[in-house]
Amino acid sequence: MKTLIALVITILGSYFSNKINNLLLSRLVVVCALIGIGFLISNPVLGSLLTLILLFSRVIYTQVRKDIVEDLKMYLFNKAILKSQTYLMLLFTGGIILGFVLPAVKNYKISISIVIFVFVMLIYLVEYSNWKSFEDKINRAREISDHIESLKHAFELMIPFKEINADEIVKNRLELWKNVHQNKTNT
Repeated sequence: MKTLIALVITILGSYFSNKINNLLLSRLVVVCALIGIGFLISNPVLGSLLTLILLFSRVIYTQVRKDIVEDLKMYLFNKAILKSQTYLMLLFTGGIILGFVLPAVKNYKISISIVIFVFVMLIYLVEYSNWKSFEDKINRAREISDHIESLKHAFELMIPFKEINADEIVKNRLELWKNVHQNKTNT
């Protein structure tokens, strides 16, 4: 029963983490969900799995937003950060280690909660610095082109050594955005 509740907390934490637009508040939701999961589970492997699901949920799924430029900006940022090997290694290694530590929250409430908070804030710091770098690249590119072209250019700059087709990615996301908003107006 406790495992089922921990799974529900993971799903709700992922949902609210994606719904909140503010990156810091989103990460605080993840901290609360991880601490809650730690009180419910005793299997460290399950803790690692649920931790990885929570940590990756914000960058794997990008909900469709109301504004096309903001939607495209967040989607391209998430695609770019998923191609960053440094970020992925931080999430995988830290998430597994943190997952193995989660069951100890029952016995060492304050110290393990502080460790969880510090680790998630470290991830927040890395994401925030990447976000600011992405925004700077967009602003520099916006001086010479429109919004969507500047987003494509910034996306290509975020992934320097890989062959990507930004035009196709942007075209597919724009079609998805149009379909979602067309379905909302039809219903």
